[in-house]
Parts: sequence; C-alpha cells; structure tokens
Amino acid sequence: MVKKADIPAYILKVAMEQTAERGWRQMQLADVARAAGVPMAELYRHYASKPALAAGLSRLVDEAVLEVEPDLEDSPRDRLFDAMMRRLDALNGYGPGVKAMMRDMRHDPMTALCLQPQFERSMRWMLEASAIPATGMRGRAKVRALGVLYLLVLRTWLDDDTEDMARTMATLDRRLEQAERVANSLEARPRKSAPQNPQDSADISI
Repeated sequence: MVKKADIPAYILKVAMEQTAERGWRQMQLADVARAAGVPMAELYRHYASKPALAAGLSRLVDEAVLEVEPDLEDSPRDRLFDAMMRRLDALNGYGPGVKAMMRDMRHDPMTALCLQPQFERSMRWMLEASAIPATGMRGRAKVRALGVLYLLVLRTWLDDDTEDMARTMATLDRRLEQAERVANSLEARPRKSAPQNPQDSADISI
C-alpha cells in the first residue's frame, strides 16, 4: 500500500504510465485515478488538471536536481552541464511516458502555455543549482536563454536510444559551448552604461 506522503509521486508515476500507453491527449484523469487506485477527490486534491500533472512532474524533477550541491571548484559551464544531465536522468526515470507527453504537447499549445511559468521557474532553479546568479535583468535573460538551450537538447533526448545518453550529452556540451562563446563575445564589448550591480554578473551568461 502506498504511504500517504508518497501518493503525489505515485500518481505522477501512474500518469506517465497511462500517457505511454494512451498518449497525452487521450489520457484522462479518470484513467489515472482508476489505475492508481485513488478516489477522484484524492487526485483532484493533488492535481486538478492535466497541466497540473505536467507541472507536478517538473517540480519533482527540480527537486531531484536540487538534492545535489554544486561543486564550486568546477567551472560554471561544468556545473550547469551536471545539473542539466541530472534533470534528464530524472526524466528518464519516468520512462516513455514523458517522451509521449512531450511529443503530444507539440500539438497542444494551450497546455504548453499553461506550463510556461513553471518551465521558467525550473530553468531559474537549474541556474541556482549550478551556483549561477539568476536575479535582475541579466538573470531573466539567462533564464530565457537556458530555456531555449534546454528545448534544443530535448530534441536530441527524445530520440536518444543510447544506454548512456551519449548523444544527449554531446548535444548539451555543444550547446553550452556555443552559449559560452556568445556570452564571452558580449562581455568583451566595451560598455558605456553605468557599472552593473555585482549581484547581476556571472561567469557564464546563458
């Protein structure tokens, strides 16, 4: 029997299994409740909609990444690489359901729109998990840039059939290198504006 504290995570696991079987658009909340063996009221208490299920999964993955403290002796790029790979490792734990959901969401703009705030929040926490400041105007720019980078990497992850995610790691490494190159070129340009708040600066601007 599932412990009460574990019910939210268990529901997510079942939801991803149902999504793998039926597809995200065809999966119904009643199917999830029935397969999880929980009353509809219990499901509603934790996840009142399908977007809420997707957002809950994102938060659960965030928590898995945040359990590991960054190694400050590593470079910002290496710390971010590790954080993003931990995120993808956590997604792998939910099997083909996640990939089925993401493929279907390409044709479900309303759900994608509902998830945008949670997505940006997750990207901000990935920067924080890498000890890269994400505050101020520069922080918002980094969050947006990381979101674009992450979505590009996900395209590879969706079709990566290697056991060690070698293709995904190679894509992530290449994208981070490109982002770092762009950031360095921007930092090298002379500035005429007033000095920025030190809190808004970082070793890597992605």
